[in-house]
Amino acid sequence: MPDISPITSLAFSIRSKPGAYAMLLGSGISSAAGIPTGWGVVIELIKHLAAAEGQDCGNEPDEWYKSAFGSPPSYSKLLEKLFKTEIDRQQFLRRLFEASPEERKQGKKLPTDAHHVIAKLMEKGLVKVVVTTNFDRLLEQALAARGVPHVVIDSPSKAKGMMPLRFERSCIIKVHGDYLDPRILNTEEELGSYDPAMLELIKQVFEDYGVVVCGWSATYDTALREAIFATVNRRFSWYWTTLGPLSEVAQSVIDDRRGTLITIESANEFFADLMSRIHGLEEFDRPHPLDVTAAVGAAKRYVGDNSKRVQLYDLYHDALTDALTKWFNCPPQEPVILSPQTMCDRIKAYDASAETIVSLTATVGRWTSGEFDSFLLDAVSESVRNEPYHFDSPYSSWARVCEYPARLLFYTTGMVSLLSNRPSLFAKLMLTPTPSKLKSDSVAAERFALVLQTEPKMFSPLSEKIGRAVPMSNWLYSRLREPFRSLVRLDEHYELLFDTFEFYHAILRRALNPYSSSIRPLGKWCVAQQDREAMIHSLGDEPPRYGGRAFVQECMKNMGTTRDLELLLHQVQKICNETTF
Repeated sequence: MPDISPITSLAFSIRSKPGAYAMLLGSGISSAAGIPTGWGVVIELIKHLAAAEGQDCGNEPDEWYKSAFGSPPSYSKLLEKLFKTEIDRQQFLRRLFEASPEERKQGKKLPTDAHHVIAKLMEKGLVKVVVTTNFDRLLEQALAARGVPHVVIDSPSKAKGMMPLRFERSCIIKVHGDYLDPRILNTEEELGSYDPAMLELIKQVFEDYGVVVCGWSATYDTALREAIFATVNRRFSWYWTTLGPLSEVAQSVIDDRRGTLITIESANEFFADLMSRIHGLEEFDRPHPLDVTAAVGAAKRYVGDNSKRVQLYDLYHDALTDALTKWFNCPPQEPVILSPQTMCDRIKAYDASAETIVSLTATVGRWTSGEFDSFLLDAVSESVRNEPYHFDSPYSSWARVCEYPARLLFYTTGMVSLLSNRPSLFAKLMLTPTPSKLKSDSVAAERFALVLQTEPKMFSPLSEKIGRAVPMSNWLYSRLREPFRSLVRLDEHYELLFDTFEFYHAILRRALNPYSSSIRPLGKWCVAQQDREAMIHSLGDEPPRYGGRAFVQECMKNMGTTRDLELLLHQVQKICNETTF
């Protein structure tokens, strides 16, 4: 039997023991962003000093400095020699460590993919402590972008005054200091020992946590190596990533820790692979089918017994509360790395927590007669994530991703109202208010219309065929099949039910706002011409399986609109015919 990949083993350990693993990060994490190492900063300072003295420091600036000043170069002494004020010193260092507008355009001196994955691990509570030899603030920026509260310990005084480590949600320990602090540790002599308070803190980390090492060579950091050797406990495993063969010094450290070696291509690739495997474990961690079955079975028993109304309410309320807690567990800030895969990973994470509430919504909506409608509609409204939402923002697609749980319940409730032939519920659903932060509140019919301009590009991984015109519609069609299987046995009937809901949604959305062209009333039903024609003809004189002309007219009446149905059909058909899929 082949051995389990060490990355898989690490992913399982981190996932199964949240907060038990810390990161030890070196310059290899930030070098890909164009951030200079500590020694690189010293060399840059020496070059500036030589230029100011009108001399050429040659190819060995450090040797020039020793010859010129009689001692090895020191970060703090160089700063003192070159800059007389704190403002001048900080301005110089900011140019080295912070991205200029031009560098920002080039993607330089910004958090890398590795930084963002580490921030995501900390956001999820899977990693709580990071020890780093780096001076930069790229990890802090990645955490801030995700809205993750964190403390930074970058000096002995902060190490002395901090709360016990176990009470910190997210903590970055910068053992060599911060680039704006002249006390940073950089030379061989400075790296030979730590202040007792800082030493005690990092020894505590190495004693109490498993450690993932990335981007650290162990060659120059004598005090840090000695801190590792001084720890006795091995409560959790150590994992050490490397781009190639280890030095003798690094090998001695990993041997002492009995660590696992992981050969990687780059830090970015390693952390992306690790996050992907953790996502796989999260996908596996869905509610057990028997739990969903038991909840649906209990709901069916309660529906037929008026004395069990309170139990039915409590069952639905508890399932919704559980789902909302999981859905809203992530901070509201959008991710910095926006990609189709980012979008689709989040949607699948939402789905993993939606099994029970979606199945209960379908069951309660189908077998009740209106007495629980307010609960179903409130669930849609409460599930809306109040994200900043701008159509002209690159993050508008992310805002729509965060609406996905509410969209899931919107579709489920609409489909059961058709199945139960209840136009009053369908109309109320279309008018259900959906609160928003930065735009005026809108009703569900407007909020959950599909967006042709962004969906094919941003959600293509949801479809089996890349580039499919309406991947979100196709995904929902596939996603809702199982919750409706006990209600609609035949696949062709289920497809008709789904398409009819989207079609009626398009008509009623148009009835509410016939002049808006920002969002087109689309769905999988309108991609193929024969499907469009079938839907249009379904509102003829012969009653279809689901809904029908009288159903739509009753919905419009309940919604208070007097639009002409034939005109609305003509407008919807015209938009579909003019749209290129």
